[in-house]
Amino acid sequence: MRVRPFVAALAFLSALLAPTHRCIAETSPSEEAAPTKPSTVIVAARGGRDLIEAAETSKVVAVGRFSAISKIDVHGYAGDFRVDQGLVGSAKPGAVLRVAWEELAVSRPVRFKDGERVMLCLESPPAYTLWQKRFPDNFADVLAVARDGEAFWLNPDAKTLAAIDHYLSLGKTGREDAIGLAYLVDMIRSSPDMVAMQAISRLEKHKNLASRLGGGSVNDLAKAATEELQSTTVRREVLALIGRAEMRGARNGIEPLARVDGPLRAQALLTLGKLDGKLPSGLVTSLLDHADGEVRAVGALYVQGGDATPTLVRMATKDAAAAVRVAAVHRLLGEHGREIFGEIAPALGDEDDSVRFVVARDVAKLGEPIVETLEELANNGTQRQGEGVVLTLSMIGGEAGKALVRIHHNHENASVRAIAGLALGRISGNDDH
Repeated sequence: MRVRPFVAALAFLSALLAPTHRCIAETSPSEEAAPTKPSTVIVAARGGRDLIEAAETSKVVAVGRFSAISKIDVHGYAGDFRVDQGLVGSAKPGAVLRVAWEELAVSRPVRFKDGERVMLCLESPPAYTLWQKRFPDNFADVLAVARDGEAFWLNPDAKTLAAIDHYLSLGKTGREDAIGLAYLVDMIRSSPDMVAMQAISRLEKHKNLASRLGGGSVNDLAKAATEELQSTTVRREVLALIGRAEMRGARNGIEPLARVDGPLRAQALLTLGKLDGKLPSGLVTSLLDHADGEVRAVGALYVQGGDATPTLVRMATKDAAAAVRVAAVHRLLGEHGREIFGEIAPALGDEDDSVRFVVARDVAKLGEPIVETLEELANNGTQRQGEGVVLTLSMIGGEAGKALVRIHHNHENASVRAIAGLALGRISGNDDH
């Protein structure tokens, strides 16, 4: 079985299959399906992990520049950090902090450079013996970069820093109120991608978001999706957030994106479907014949009527777009369960490994009652179907483990036997049992 990274390939598929139609990346599966030559360029850690959330809970948040960066041991690094601007904590401009972090990937360049301007979220270092040995004389004075060394932002711009500073200055209670949420919306509209995406993530962690946002902020989110001020990645995720949070006040603002072909149309349609609970039948019919696979996939999610099931079976096994095949299988299994499995079984042998993985995941949700049928398919289907069955059984567990043992010992295809062995935790080629 060919194994390759499939996270990027599942970007739009994830948006389709998540209960709230979440979209996590810009690239569609069809664009990522072909294997690409691995990059030989190893880049330094980019940071940004939970940046805003980390800033809210860190001991010190400051902007400044490093000097005297040095390697302490195999993974440990430290440097002197001169503060230009303090956002959280007692560090004042001109103060010099001793800051440490780890570079666990030893082949990567060090993430910070002397003289480079950076925003850091800092916390007390872990109380492990290793960290104490690194700083035997001044451990109490050392600060560590939060989020395992990932809570930083290289070369921050003044406008976004000002917005973050104002947001943090509100305090915990203020950040929970409409004014705090409005600052996050402003960051989404006008900040660089990394900060905008972190603001979306932070905004979504608030419960009952649609009712807590002021009407102006909801309108601003709709503008963030429709105006071409931000990247397609950010705009697409804003659309998905509007759907996930069921912000019906933004509906009319985003509707034009669903009418015009473009990179955001599919996500706009998904969001409208989430807000309205359906899409008009005439529109769905037109989507099913659309040239764009992502748009056809939306049609597959919302097609209704007497011809829906045969249409979906055809799409699940014959459509050229990966997103469409997965969306169709998802609908069919969700609505018909085991009784439809025989008609969509070919999908477990799909030529696209990323599709086969998602199909296996959905079939596995049928649980142990499907194990016998799966084993029969493995024994009588194609090699790729057999490999897909093994993947599915490995996700089910329980009685499926016994079926994997039988396939490992008895299947006529050496590749399927080997993969079943790997699924059982054995090393291929060294199992004599």
